Amino acid sequence: MPENHYIIFSANYLPSIGGVERFTNGLALELARRGKQATIVTNNVYGLSDTEDISDNVSIVRLPCYPLIGGRMPIPRINKRFIELWHSINPNNCSGILVNTRFYAHSILGLQLAKQLNITPILLEHGSAYLTFGNQILDIFVRAYEHIITSIDKHYPFACYAISNRSAEWLNTFHIQASGVINNAIDASEYRSLASKRDFRKECNIPTSHLIASFTGRLIPEKGIVSLVDAFSKFEDQPIHLLIAGDGPLLSYVKQHSTKNVSVLGPLQREDVAALMSQSDVFCLPTRSEGFSTSLLEACACGAVPIITNVGGVDELLVDEGLGYILEDNSPRSISSALKKVIEDREQLSAKGKLCMKRVEETFSWSTVTDSFIEACAWAN
Repeated sequence: MPENHYIIFSANYLPSIGGVERFTNGLALELARRGKQATIVTNNVYGLSDTEDISDNVSIVRLPCYPLIGGRMPIPRINKRFIELWHSINPNNCSGILVNTRFYAHSILGLQLAKQLNITPILLEHGSAYLTFGNQILDIFVRAYEHIITSIDKHYPFACYAISNRSAEWLNTFHIQASGVINNAIDASEYRSLASKRDFRKECNIPTSHLIASFTGRLIPEKGIVSLVDAFSKFEDQPIHLLIAGDGPLLSYVKQHSTKNVSVLGPLQREDVAALMSQSDVFCLPTRSEGFSTSLLEACACGAVPIITNVGGVDELLVDEGLGYILEDNSPRSISSALKKVIEDREQLSAKGKLCMKRVEETFSWSTVTDSFIEACAWAN
């Protein structure tokens, strides 16, 4: 076994689509490239094998769970198999434990293990606003739940970090002071090389004179997908077409309300998403809350110019107007205003895209982020 071993707790993991899942995967693979052991502890939401080795140095342990709210809020299922798997997690030579996000019961398991091993874990905040499920009554209970489970977290020692400056500010809501920032990251050149051969312009019959805008991610209320579809309905006769890739509870709504300039692709493989980003002129993400969007990094890595709300990580990546369009809010009005500017600026989009690509490659690499994580573990212990 390599000298150093890191254990990463992530309530959801691939094939689930989300920023935390991709962050977990990217960090684990970079640790492995450095000859370190990484164990990913997650929930078995999809009924996959309990354990899996995805490389010589990266292993996965999937604990039994109750996949509440379509798997978005898994709760540990404590049974005989859970106990067997829990004891199979090898803590030998453990140099650090990462617990992604503070509001899952799964996160408490990570904090418990760290306490047993006398290790101060890194608790990484990935959000910048309360969870929402698009239901005002349910969201009241969700907010209360976040405060309750965070108060439970505080019974354990941890060093709290944030995925962005905005996330660090958000932690003040729970009276938690961030010890620092560990940004999201991407291997830009590797991501571009993943792109499949699919031609989305041809598949969706988009004229060569039209710009391609894209959205990728979960089709859930907080991503602003309803506002995005509404905004594009006002641009049916304009030279811009929206491609929506993803799945979620709003998929049926999106299909029913899409106009002729909107194509719904459904869930795509990562290689197809990379192809979509490479073929997009702009990337639309009118989200209500992000810690540091992985989709934003993927879009910029491929030169797709962002149209995005000013959520976590945006002002750290888009440091000036030459890199993208920052929305005032995620209303259809704000999105429509940005789309008008895009159409007016279409001759400049290619130059903006190249600047985005350069910014991501120079600043948000897995090497830099993994250095920050290892340093945080060493400092905490």
